[in-house]
Amino acid sequence: MRPNRMDHRTLVASLTPEERAALTRPANVPGIIRLTLHGGIIVGNGWLIIERVPMWPLLMIVQGVAIIFLFTVLHETVHRTAFKERWLNDAVARLCGFLVVLPADWGSAASISPITVSPRIPSAIPSSRSRSPEPLVPI
Repeated sequence: MRPNRMDHRTLVASLTPEERAALTRPANVPGIIRLTLHGGIIVGNGWLIIERVPMWPLLMIVQGVAIIFLFTVLHETVHRTAFKERWLNDAVARLCGFLVVLPADWGSAASISPITVSPRIPSAIPSSRSRSPEPLVPI
């Protein structure tokens, strides 16, 4: 017999309004703690790589994952959901954007781009007459 599984929608629906508000309330301290730990992993791992500890090439994988996960931080700070203070969201977004070589301003521009397909933006919905681009190499 298969166990009864709960998906994310069922979980969110099961929360009381107070529980949901507590989970979504913006705060600075938890975010700063997590950001400091994440930065510590990147700096510490980088130091181990520079020192060429035994099997240091394997640490390059860990370093790559730690750095690319900064995109998640960038995403949340661009939407200003990571911290309570707007200036803190903006500063962290710019730092993370620099580190992952993706300017923070591009994320907010892409969210409102007319190219974005969204049912809320009628002009963004592709026309039924639009054609797919021709392939560069004939198939």
